[in-house]
Amino acid sequence: MAVLGPTGKRHHHHIYTTRDIQNLQRWAERVRDVTSALKANVDVMTSLRRFYIDLRESDEFPMKKSCGDDIAVFSSQLGNLIDDFRLQIDRADALVRITTDRTELVKQHRLERLNSNMESEAIIVRIITIVTLIYLPATFVSTFFSTDVVKFQGQEHQG
Repeated sequence: MAVLGPTGKRHHHHIYTTRDIQNLQRWAERVRDVTSALKANVDVMTSLRRFYIDLRESDEFPMKKSCGDDIAVFSSQLGNLIDDFRLQIDRADALVRITTDRTELVKQHRLERLNSNMESEAIIVRIITIVTLIYLPATFVSTFFSTDVVKFQGQEHQG
């Protein structure tokens, strides 16, 4: 069943366990790891691109005229890679948000199932309480009068 599907009694649905929640959290953690690696790559590539742009503009670089066009092409390619990595970072962030939302939804499904079980248990406890309220006074009275707290003696004894 999809997480967003119907969950009524007559609908077929999956009973979510803590393992499902752990799997969702594990996937979110993996995506966060990928995001941090992509961000590190963006930082490195930005630094590399800045270095080559500064190198191309530097007057001290002896091959400025012969390699200037190649450096510009390489810098442009690095810029495209940086943009692609940022797009992947945005997608990964969206995936983490979706996974987190689904984890919360699975938790809500589990709580709903727990609440329905607790409702049936509450009915059983109410029945036991009513039975106890009916039989407890009678049991108390019979137990009280079967003990020697009150002792009835015949008329011969004047006590």
